[in-house]
This record gives sequence, structure tokens and C-alpha cells, in this order.
Amino acid sequence: MSKVVFVGNVPYNMGEDQLIDAFKSVGQVVGFRLVFDRDTGKPKGYGFCEFADHETAMSAVRNLNGQEIGGRPLRIDIADSDPFLEGKTTIRGELVDAHETRAQWRERERERDDHRGGSSQGDPNAFLNNLPMGTPIPPGLNAMDAITQMLAAINPTQILEVLAQMKVKY
Repeated sequence: MSKVVFVGNVPYNMGEDQLIDAFKSVGQVVGFRLVFDRDTGKPKGYGFCEFADHETAMSAVRNLNGQEIGGRPLRIDIADSDPFLEGKTTIRGELVDAHETRAQWRERERERDDHRGGSSQGDPNAFLNNLPMGTPIPPGLNAMDAITQMLAAINPTQILEVLAQMKVKY
């Protein structure tokens, strides 16, 4: 029984904090994950709210589906629960543990920016700064072949984790 609800038709100007506050009217919110466009970094207009239990999630569907927030009627339905995402939330599109405070997250981001020698605020490609350097493609292979070989060598559990992260981010 899922504790997670899909939340559609979310106003684009609403952040996770505002949405969590709205959903707290139903019961304890464990986390809220907005989905962001990977190219622009802007919200896609939907997300997932995880409650403490299935009954609270069902209450959210009954009581909040169709309710207007920010001038738009919310579309709410029970969603499949993903064990990898349980207890997680997003801050500006980055997946974090729900127990990490926004102040702790901001401090961590500041430290990353200081380490990189600049601020990533406003840069839609800032996430690229966190990626490791790539490896050259072996002669005689194209990029697709190299990726296929790498994926074939990875533990299936690790592949599932990567896919779960991609599902959240994109």
C-alpha cells in the first residue's frame, strides 16, 4: 500500500516548501519531490508527496484532489512507491534526505561553490560541475558501443539505482 501520491497541475512558481505546507493540512509529510526539466532546470508542474502512512495518502486523494492552489486545480492520485525514494525530498531539483534541513543543504551548496571557485546560482548547467571527468572512447568504438559495454559490466543493483535517480531528476 503506497504512502506516495502523484501531484499534478502544480503551479510553476510554487516551491517544495509551499507544497509541503499545503499537504501538511492532511497529515504528516515525509517528503515532497518536484520533477524538474533536465535541460532548463525548471519545474515540470508535477511531483510526488510521501506521507507517513497509506491512510494519510488516501486522505490527500479524497480531500485535495481538485482543490485550487496558486490558481490551478491540483490533480492527486495514489502513486507507486519506490523504496529508493522513500524519505527523500527535493531542494531546487536536487534529491536530498528529508531529514536534511534547507539550511544544511544551502551550507553544503555554498561549500561546493567555494570549492569550485564560484557560484552556480542561476546557471542551468551548474549540475555539470559536479560530474566526474569522462573517459576517452576506445579506438574503433562509437559512444553507444562504449556505453553498452560499460552497462554490461555494471552490477544490476547499481543500474537500478541509477535509473531510480534518473526517474526522480528527469
